[in-house]
Amino acid sequence: TQTLKQGEKGSEVDRLILFFNYYYVSVGGYPGVRDNTLYLAIARYQKDNKLLSVTGVFDTATMNFINKELKNCAAKNIVPFSRILRLGSKGDDVKTLQVCLNKLKFQVAASGPGSLNEETQYFGGLTRIALRKFQAAKNIVSSGDEYSTGYGQTGPKTRAQLNIDCKKAFAM
Repeated sequence: TQTLKQGEKGSEVDRLILFFNYYYVSVGGYPGVRDNTLYLAIARYQKDNKLLSVTGVFDTATMNFINKELKNCAAKNIVPFSRILRLGSKGDDVKTLQVCLNKLKFQVAASGPGSLNEETQYFGGLTRIALRKFQAAKNIVSSGDEYSTGYGQTGPKTRAQLNIDCKKAFAM
């Protein structure tokens, strides 16, 4: 992989946009075009992970750190949040959401399904309540519903914050 700088285009840039959208923070971005949003996300990633230089340039050190992080996620079976989850959703990412919310002290359930070490693959009412508490505590959204404001579902801002906070929770 080459060093990528602002304004560059191509498949390497496409892969980098996918990484950030999937694992770190939604950067949007047009395939093949490295815009200012991606540049700022790389700089934030470098700063958050205490890399030696915070330049916004995708260099060898940043690439090596990302590769190491991807291996750690695979080893710990961590599923990053990449889709909208809401009441009725099912899957491994729902279970990971419940694990993260429980680890972050936004308890899904006190006992039984959804409680610590008894997380499920189903997004039910208790998961929605816990997610809403997370969203309000993080100043993402605190009123409305899933369809009007995203309150109670994992929209882009919520996913980005969950990916950051859950990464830290799993590191503990």
